[in-house]
Amino acid sequence: MADRKQAESIWQRLVGAGEERLGQFAEEILSSPHVTEALAGALRRAAQTKGQVDRNMQAVLSALNAGGRTRATGRAKAALNPSG
Repeated sequence: MADRKQAESIWQRLVGAGEERLGQFAEEILSSPHVTEALAGALRRAAQTKGQVDRNMQAVLSALNAGGRTRATGRAKAALNPSG
């Protein structure tokens, strides 16, 4: 029983030290203007890409005369649930 408590205590200290080191690493990384600029740019590009995908999907649905996303989702659910 004492060995188990000691092992748990060692494990908790290791986990705590790891969390502390990870926090220090994150602080160092995020304090760099180059990293924050790169992250901001990546998030901006991701948002632009999502917007383009949404516009393209709406164009495809319109071309297929499927209506909007809500209508298309309803049709898909109805097709997958023949009993409803």
